[in-house]
Amino acid sequence: MKSVSVIFRTTELGRNELAFASHLASKLGWPLLVQYTLPECCLSEKDVEEEVTRIGSFVREIATGNIPREIVFESLTGGAITTMSEGSILVSNEYADSRRLFSVLAPRLETEVQIGPEWNICIPTSDNNKSLKTIEAGILLATVLDIGVIFYHTTWHKPGLESDDPQNHVCNEAKQVLDTAQEIAQKYRVPARSVVETAPSVPEGISRCAQREGCALIVMSRANTVGRGGYADETKKRTTVPILVLGPREAGR
Repeated sequence: MKSVSVIFRTTELGRNELAFASHLASKLGWPLLVQYTLPECCLSEKDVEEEVTRIGSFVREIATGNIPREIVFESLTGGAITTMSEGSILVSNEYADSRRLFSVLAPRLETEVQIGPEWNICIPTSDNNKSLKTIEAGILLATVLDIGVIFYHTTWHKPGLESDDPQNHVCNEAKQVLDTAQEIAQKYRVPARSVVETAPSVPEGISRCAQREGCALIVMSRANTVGRGGYADETKKRTTVPILVLGPREAGR
């Protein structure tokens, strides 16, 4: 079953992540999975029950007005998340870099998902058809949140082509991906438009576009052959906009 997961922490950042995860789960209609580590003093069954009750009260206090349809509590073995069900999303700034096998949403400092007709999801595109699975995932998320999408592509100048219009410098493969992305958006009746430019770097361009265009979220994925330091990691370093990096199953990688 799909769920929105979050690690229970009482720090300010942990409270923000909990609030964001609760709001996202309520909007998606998914269960909220709160994962926690029991203190060493919780040895008896009664201790565990009391600790879970305390955590539950804290969660409901933070999630006031955005209570998901179901809240599930799960103790972490070894204090770390190692697996998640397919399609689920973990809300965590900390795990956004280290957990690469499943989808992680880094909310930055936000406490809720921005929704409404004035907001968009920024979906970077490439010249590779493998990115279409990520594009469709971002569009499907937009349908649930009832917001639009912006397909962002940065291109390099073609040698010898005297034109200041970035559109004229886009290669045929990238044009095909952009056209297909628009077709997918039309299929799901999601408002969509493309932004093409020449930026100093891909991560810098994505970050600037997301902030300039009023995007509530950036949706990206990693290539299987890319380790740390790829576009997703570098974009996360630069942006203040929440960013969802899809796991390989969700991205079709």
